[in-house]
Amino acid sequence: MEAKTVAEVMLKGWIKIYGCPLELHSDQGRQYESQLFQSICKFLEIDKTRTTPGHPRSDGLVERSNRTIKDMISKYVRTDQRDWDRWIDFVAMAYNSTPHQSTEISPFRMIFGEEMRMPLDVILAEELCENGSELVSEHDHVMKLQDKLKTIHEIARVSLGTAAKRQKRQYD
Repeated sequence: MEAKTVAEVMLKGWIKIYGCPLELHSDQGRQYESQLFQSICKFLEIDKTRTTPGHPRSDGLVERSNRTIKDMISKYVRTDQRDWDRWIDFVAMAYNSTPHQSTEISPFRMIFGEEMRMPLDVILAEELCENGSELVSEHDHVMKLQDKLKTIHEIARVSLGTAAKRQKRQYD
């Protein structure tokens, strides 16, 4: 992938939604080490860090996520693998809306405090609002969301601890 493509995806696919990160950690791929990418990071005051050369295991979580995404996308692409870009957004949506084994919570819920509203939810006209048709003040919504996120993050923390113990037993 070209540096220009990576920079465009970072700007349009990440920064426009979540804002500028304080730090960006990547492998030492050419596209991340390019002058263009370095300039963008410098301009946006993003501290750019990188893995140790030849040690992809130092980014174990990312490597595992990449393997999962590659496995998921392989179910959709043609055998010549030239149409992966057609499916990647749908695969990302599925990945982000699926609870992870270690946390038992989806990445989307970890960030936004609720499950992703899927197209099928709209089609089936499911009512996802916990308050029914009640209007809630902005302050009340923020307070409830903060409480919900605290609970979600605590559940994820406990689940990660349990998963780590289970993985240690399996490894030892």
